[in-house]
Amino acid sequence: MNFIFVFIFTLAFAQDKKKQTGEDTVDVNAEDERAILMKEWDEHMVGFVPSDMVTFELPARGEEIFFENIDIIPSKIRGAWFITSKESKDVEFSILDPNMKIVFEKKKKPEAIFYFNAEQVGMYTFKFKNTKVIQKHTVTFALNCGNSTDEVLQSEHLTPLESQLVEIQKSIKDFQVDNQFAQLRQESHYRTVADSNRNVFIFSSLESLGVIAVSAWQAYYIKRLLDNRRVL
Repeated sequence: MNFIFVFIFTLAFAQDKKKQTGEDTVDVNAEDERAILMKEWDEHMVGFVPSDMVTFELPARGEEIFFENIDIIPSKIRGAWFITSKESKDVEFSILDPNMKIVFEKKKKPEAIFYFNAEQVGMYTFKFKNTKVIQKHTVTFALNCGNSTDEVLQSEHLTPLESQLVEIQKSIKDFQVDNQFAQLRQESHYRTVADSNRNVFIFSSLESLGVIAVSAWQAYYIKRLLDNRRVL
């Protein structure tokens, strides 16, 4: 459960159409997706520590492709990704094996987790596609390839001291990943707030210019009426 909040935070309560009373209703589908994602994480992503993590800009109608070479089989491939844009489901994600066959695919999702065993040696492709015509997205992608040492090293192989050291090492890694995702979340929130403030400033400036222009035109029009009345 240590990392569930990291990949779930973009799944906020979605707002449906407002009722006549003015109260908002919660989108049941969003709640279902959250429950499914949490269940998947508990079952398949316990102890996940990314070996690679990157945040990148995905331009409108653009693609971003990552490659990972697998030379030992079977190898477990696990990872997750999420976008910072709220209520946006315009990203398509797919994983292709060395034969360019799709082994995992998600469409119109703001985030996802993936997990499977690589059964072929070769280059695996991770493809992101933004289907939005205008809006770009900021995507955070975390990946881990290879079998965990926990699956090879059993508790009976360790002395009590070694077991404690392994637990400490695992806790430190968990803490490090938590901090990395928290920092990414804070930076994304800051960019969102900055963009909102800039949009509000631009709109307020245009509105002020409009008010000034209308006021100037009214003053000019009234002045012309008074001048015409004096001539008569």
